[in-house]
Amino acid sequence: MSLKVFGVFHIDNSAITVDEIVRISFSMVQKAIKKNVGIKLGGSITQSFLDRYENISQAIPFELTDNLMEESASCLFSGDVGSVKTNSIHMCTNESLESRMFHVQNFLGELLKIKEAKKIVLDINTKEEVFFETIKISVENYCKAMLELYEKNNNMTPVMRIVLKKTII
Repeated sequence: MSLKVFGVFHIDNSAITVDEIVRISFSMVQKAIKKNVGIKLGGSITQSFLDRYENISQAIPFELTDNLMEESASCLFSGDVGSVKTNSIHMCTNESLESRMFHVQNFLGELLKIKEAKKIVLDINTKEEVFFETIKISVENYCKAMLELYEKNNNMTPVMRIVLKKTII
């Protein structure tokens, strides 16, 4: 099983420089490490995902993974279904789905705190030929919404797009 989770961090600054984008990308990696989430950025992610988007000059594409050494999110986004077989060199933790989704929620929340953040679009388990649902939620409701979606989907990983907008305080 190879479960892919791709995202696009949209930037709210039409005059942003390459140096600023690089600074934001380093911040994204630091935040992922602090929240125990693996991440790949830019050219490190699957080309077929990049091909889906026409104009990402004001955005940073990324891929979430189980950890920094893995190529997929098969453990991070699997339902509470027992063991998950991967081609990886590590075993999946026994962490509950709720705990794993809470890690992801905290990570996404940290990303949206970046000054230049506009929104995050997250594609979970999507494939080019598959139609999928799109939902818009606040980052504070991410974990709850995901648990409801897994339950509705018989504890299997949903195929969907989530749009998370920055909350103005």
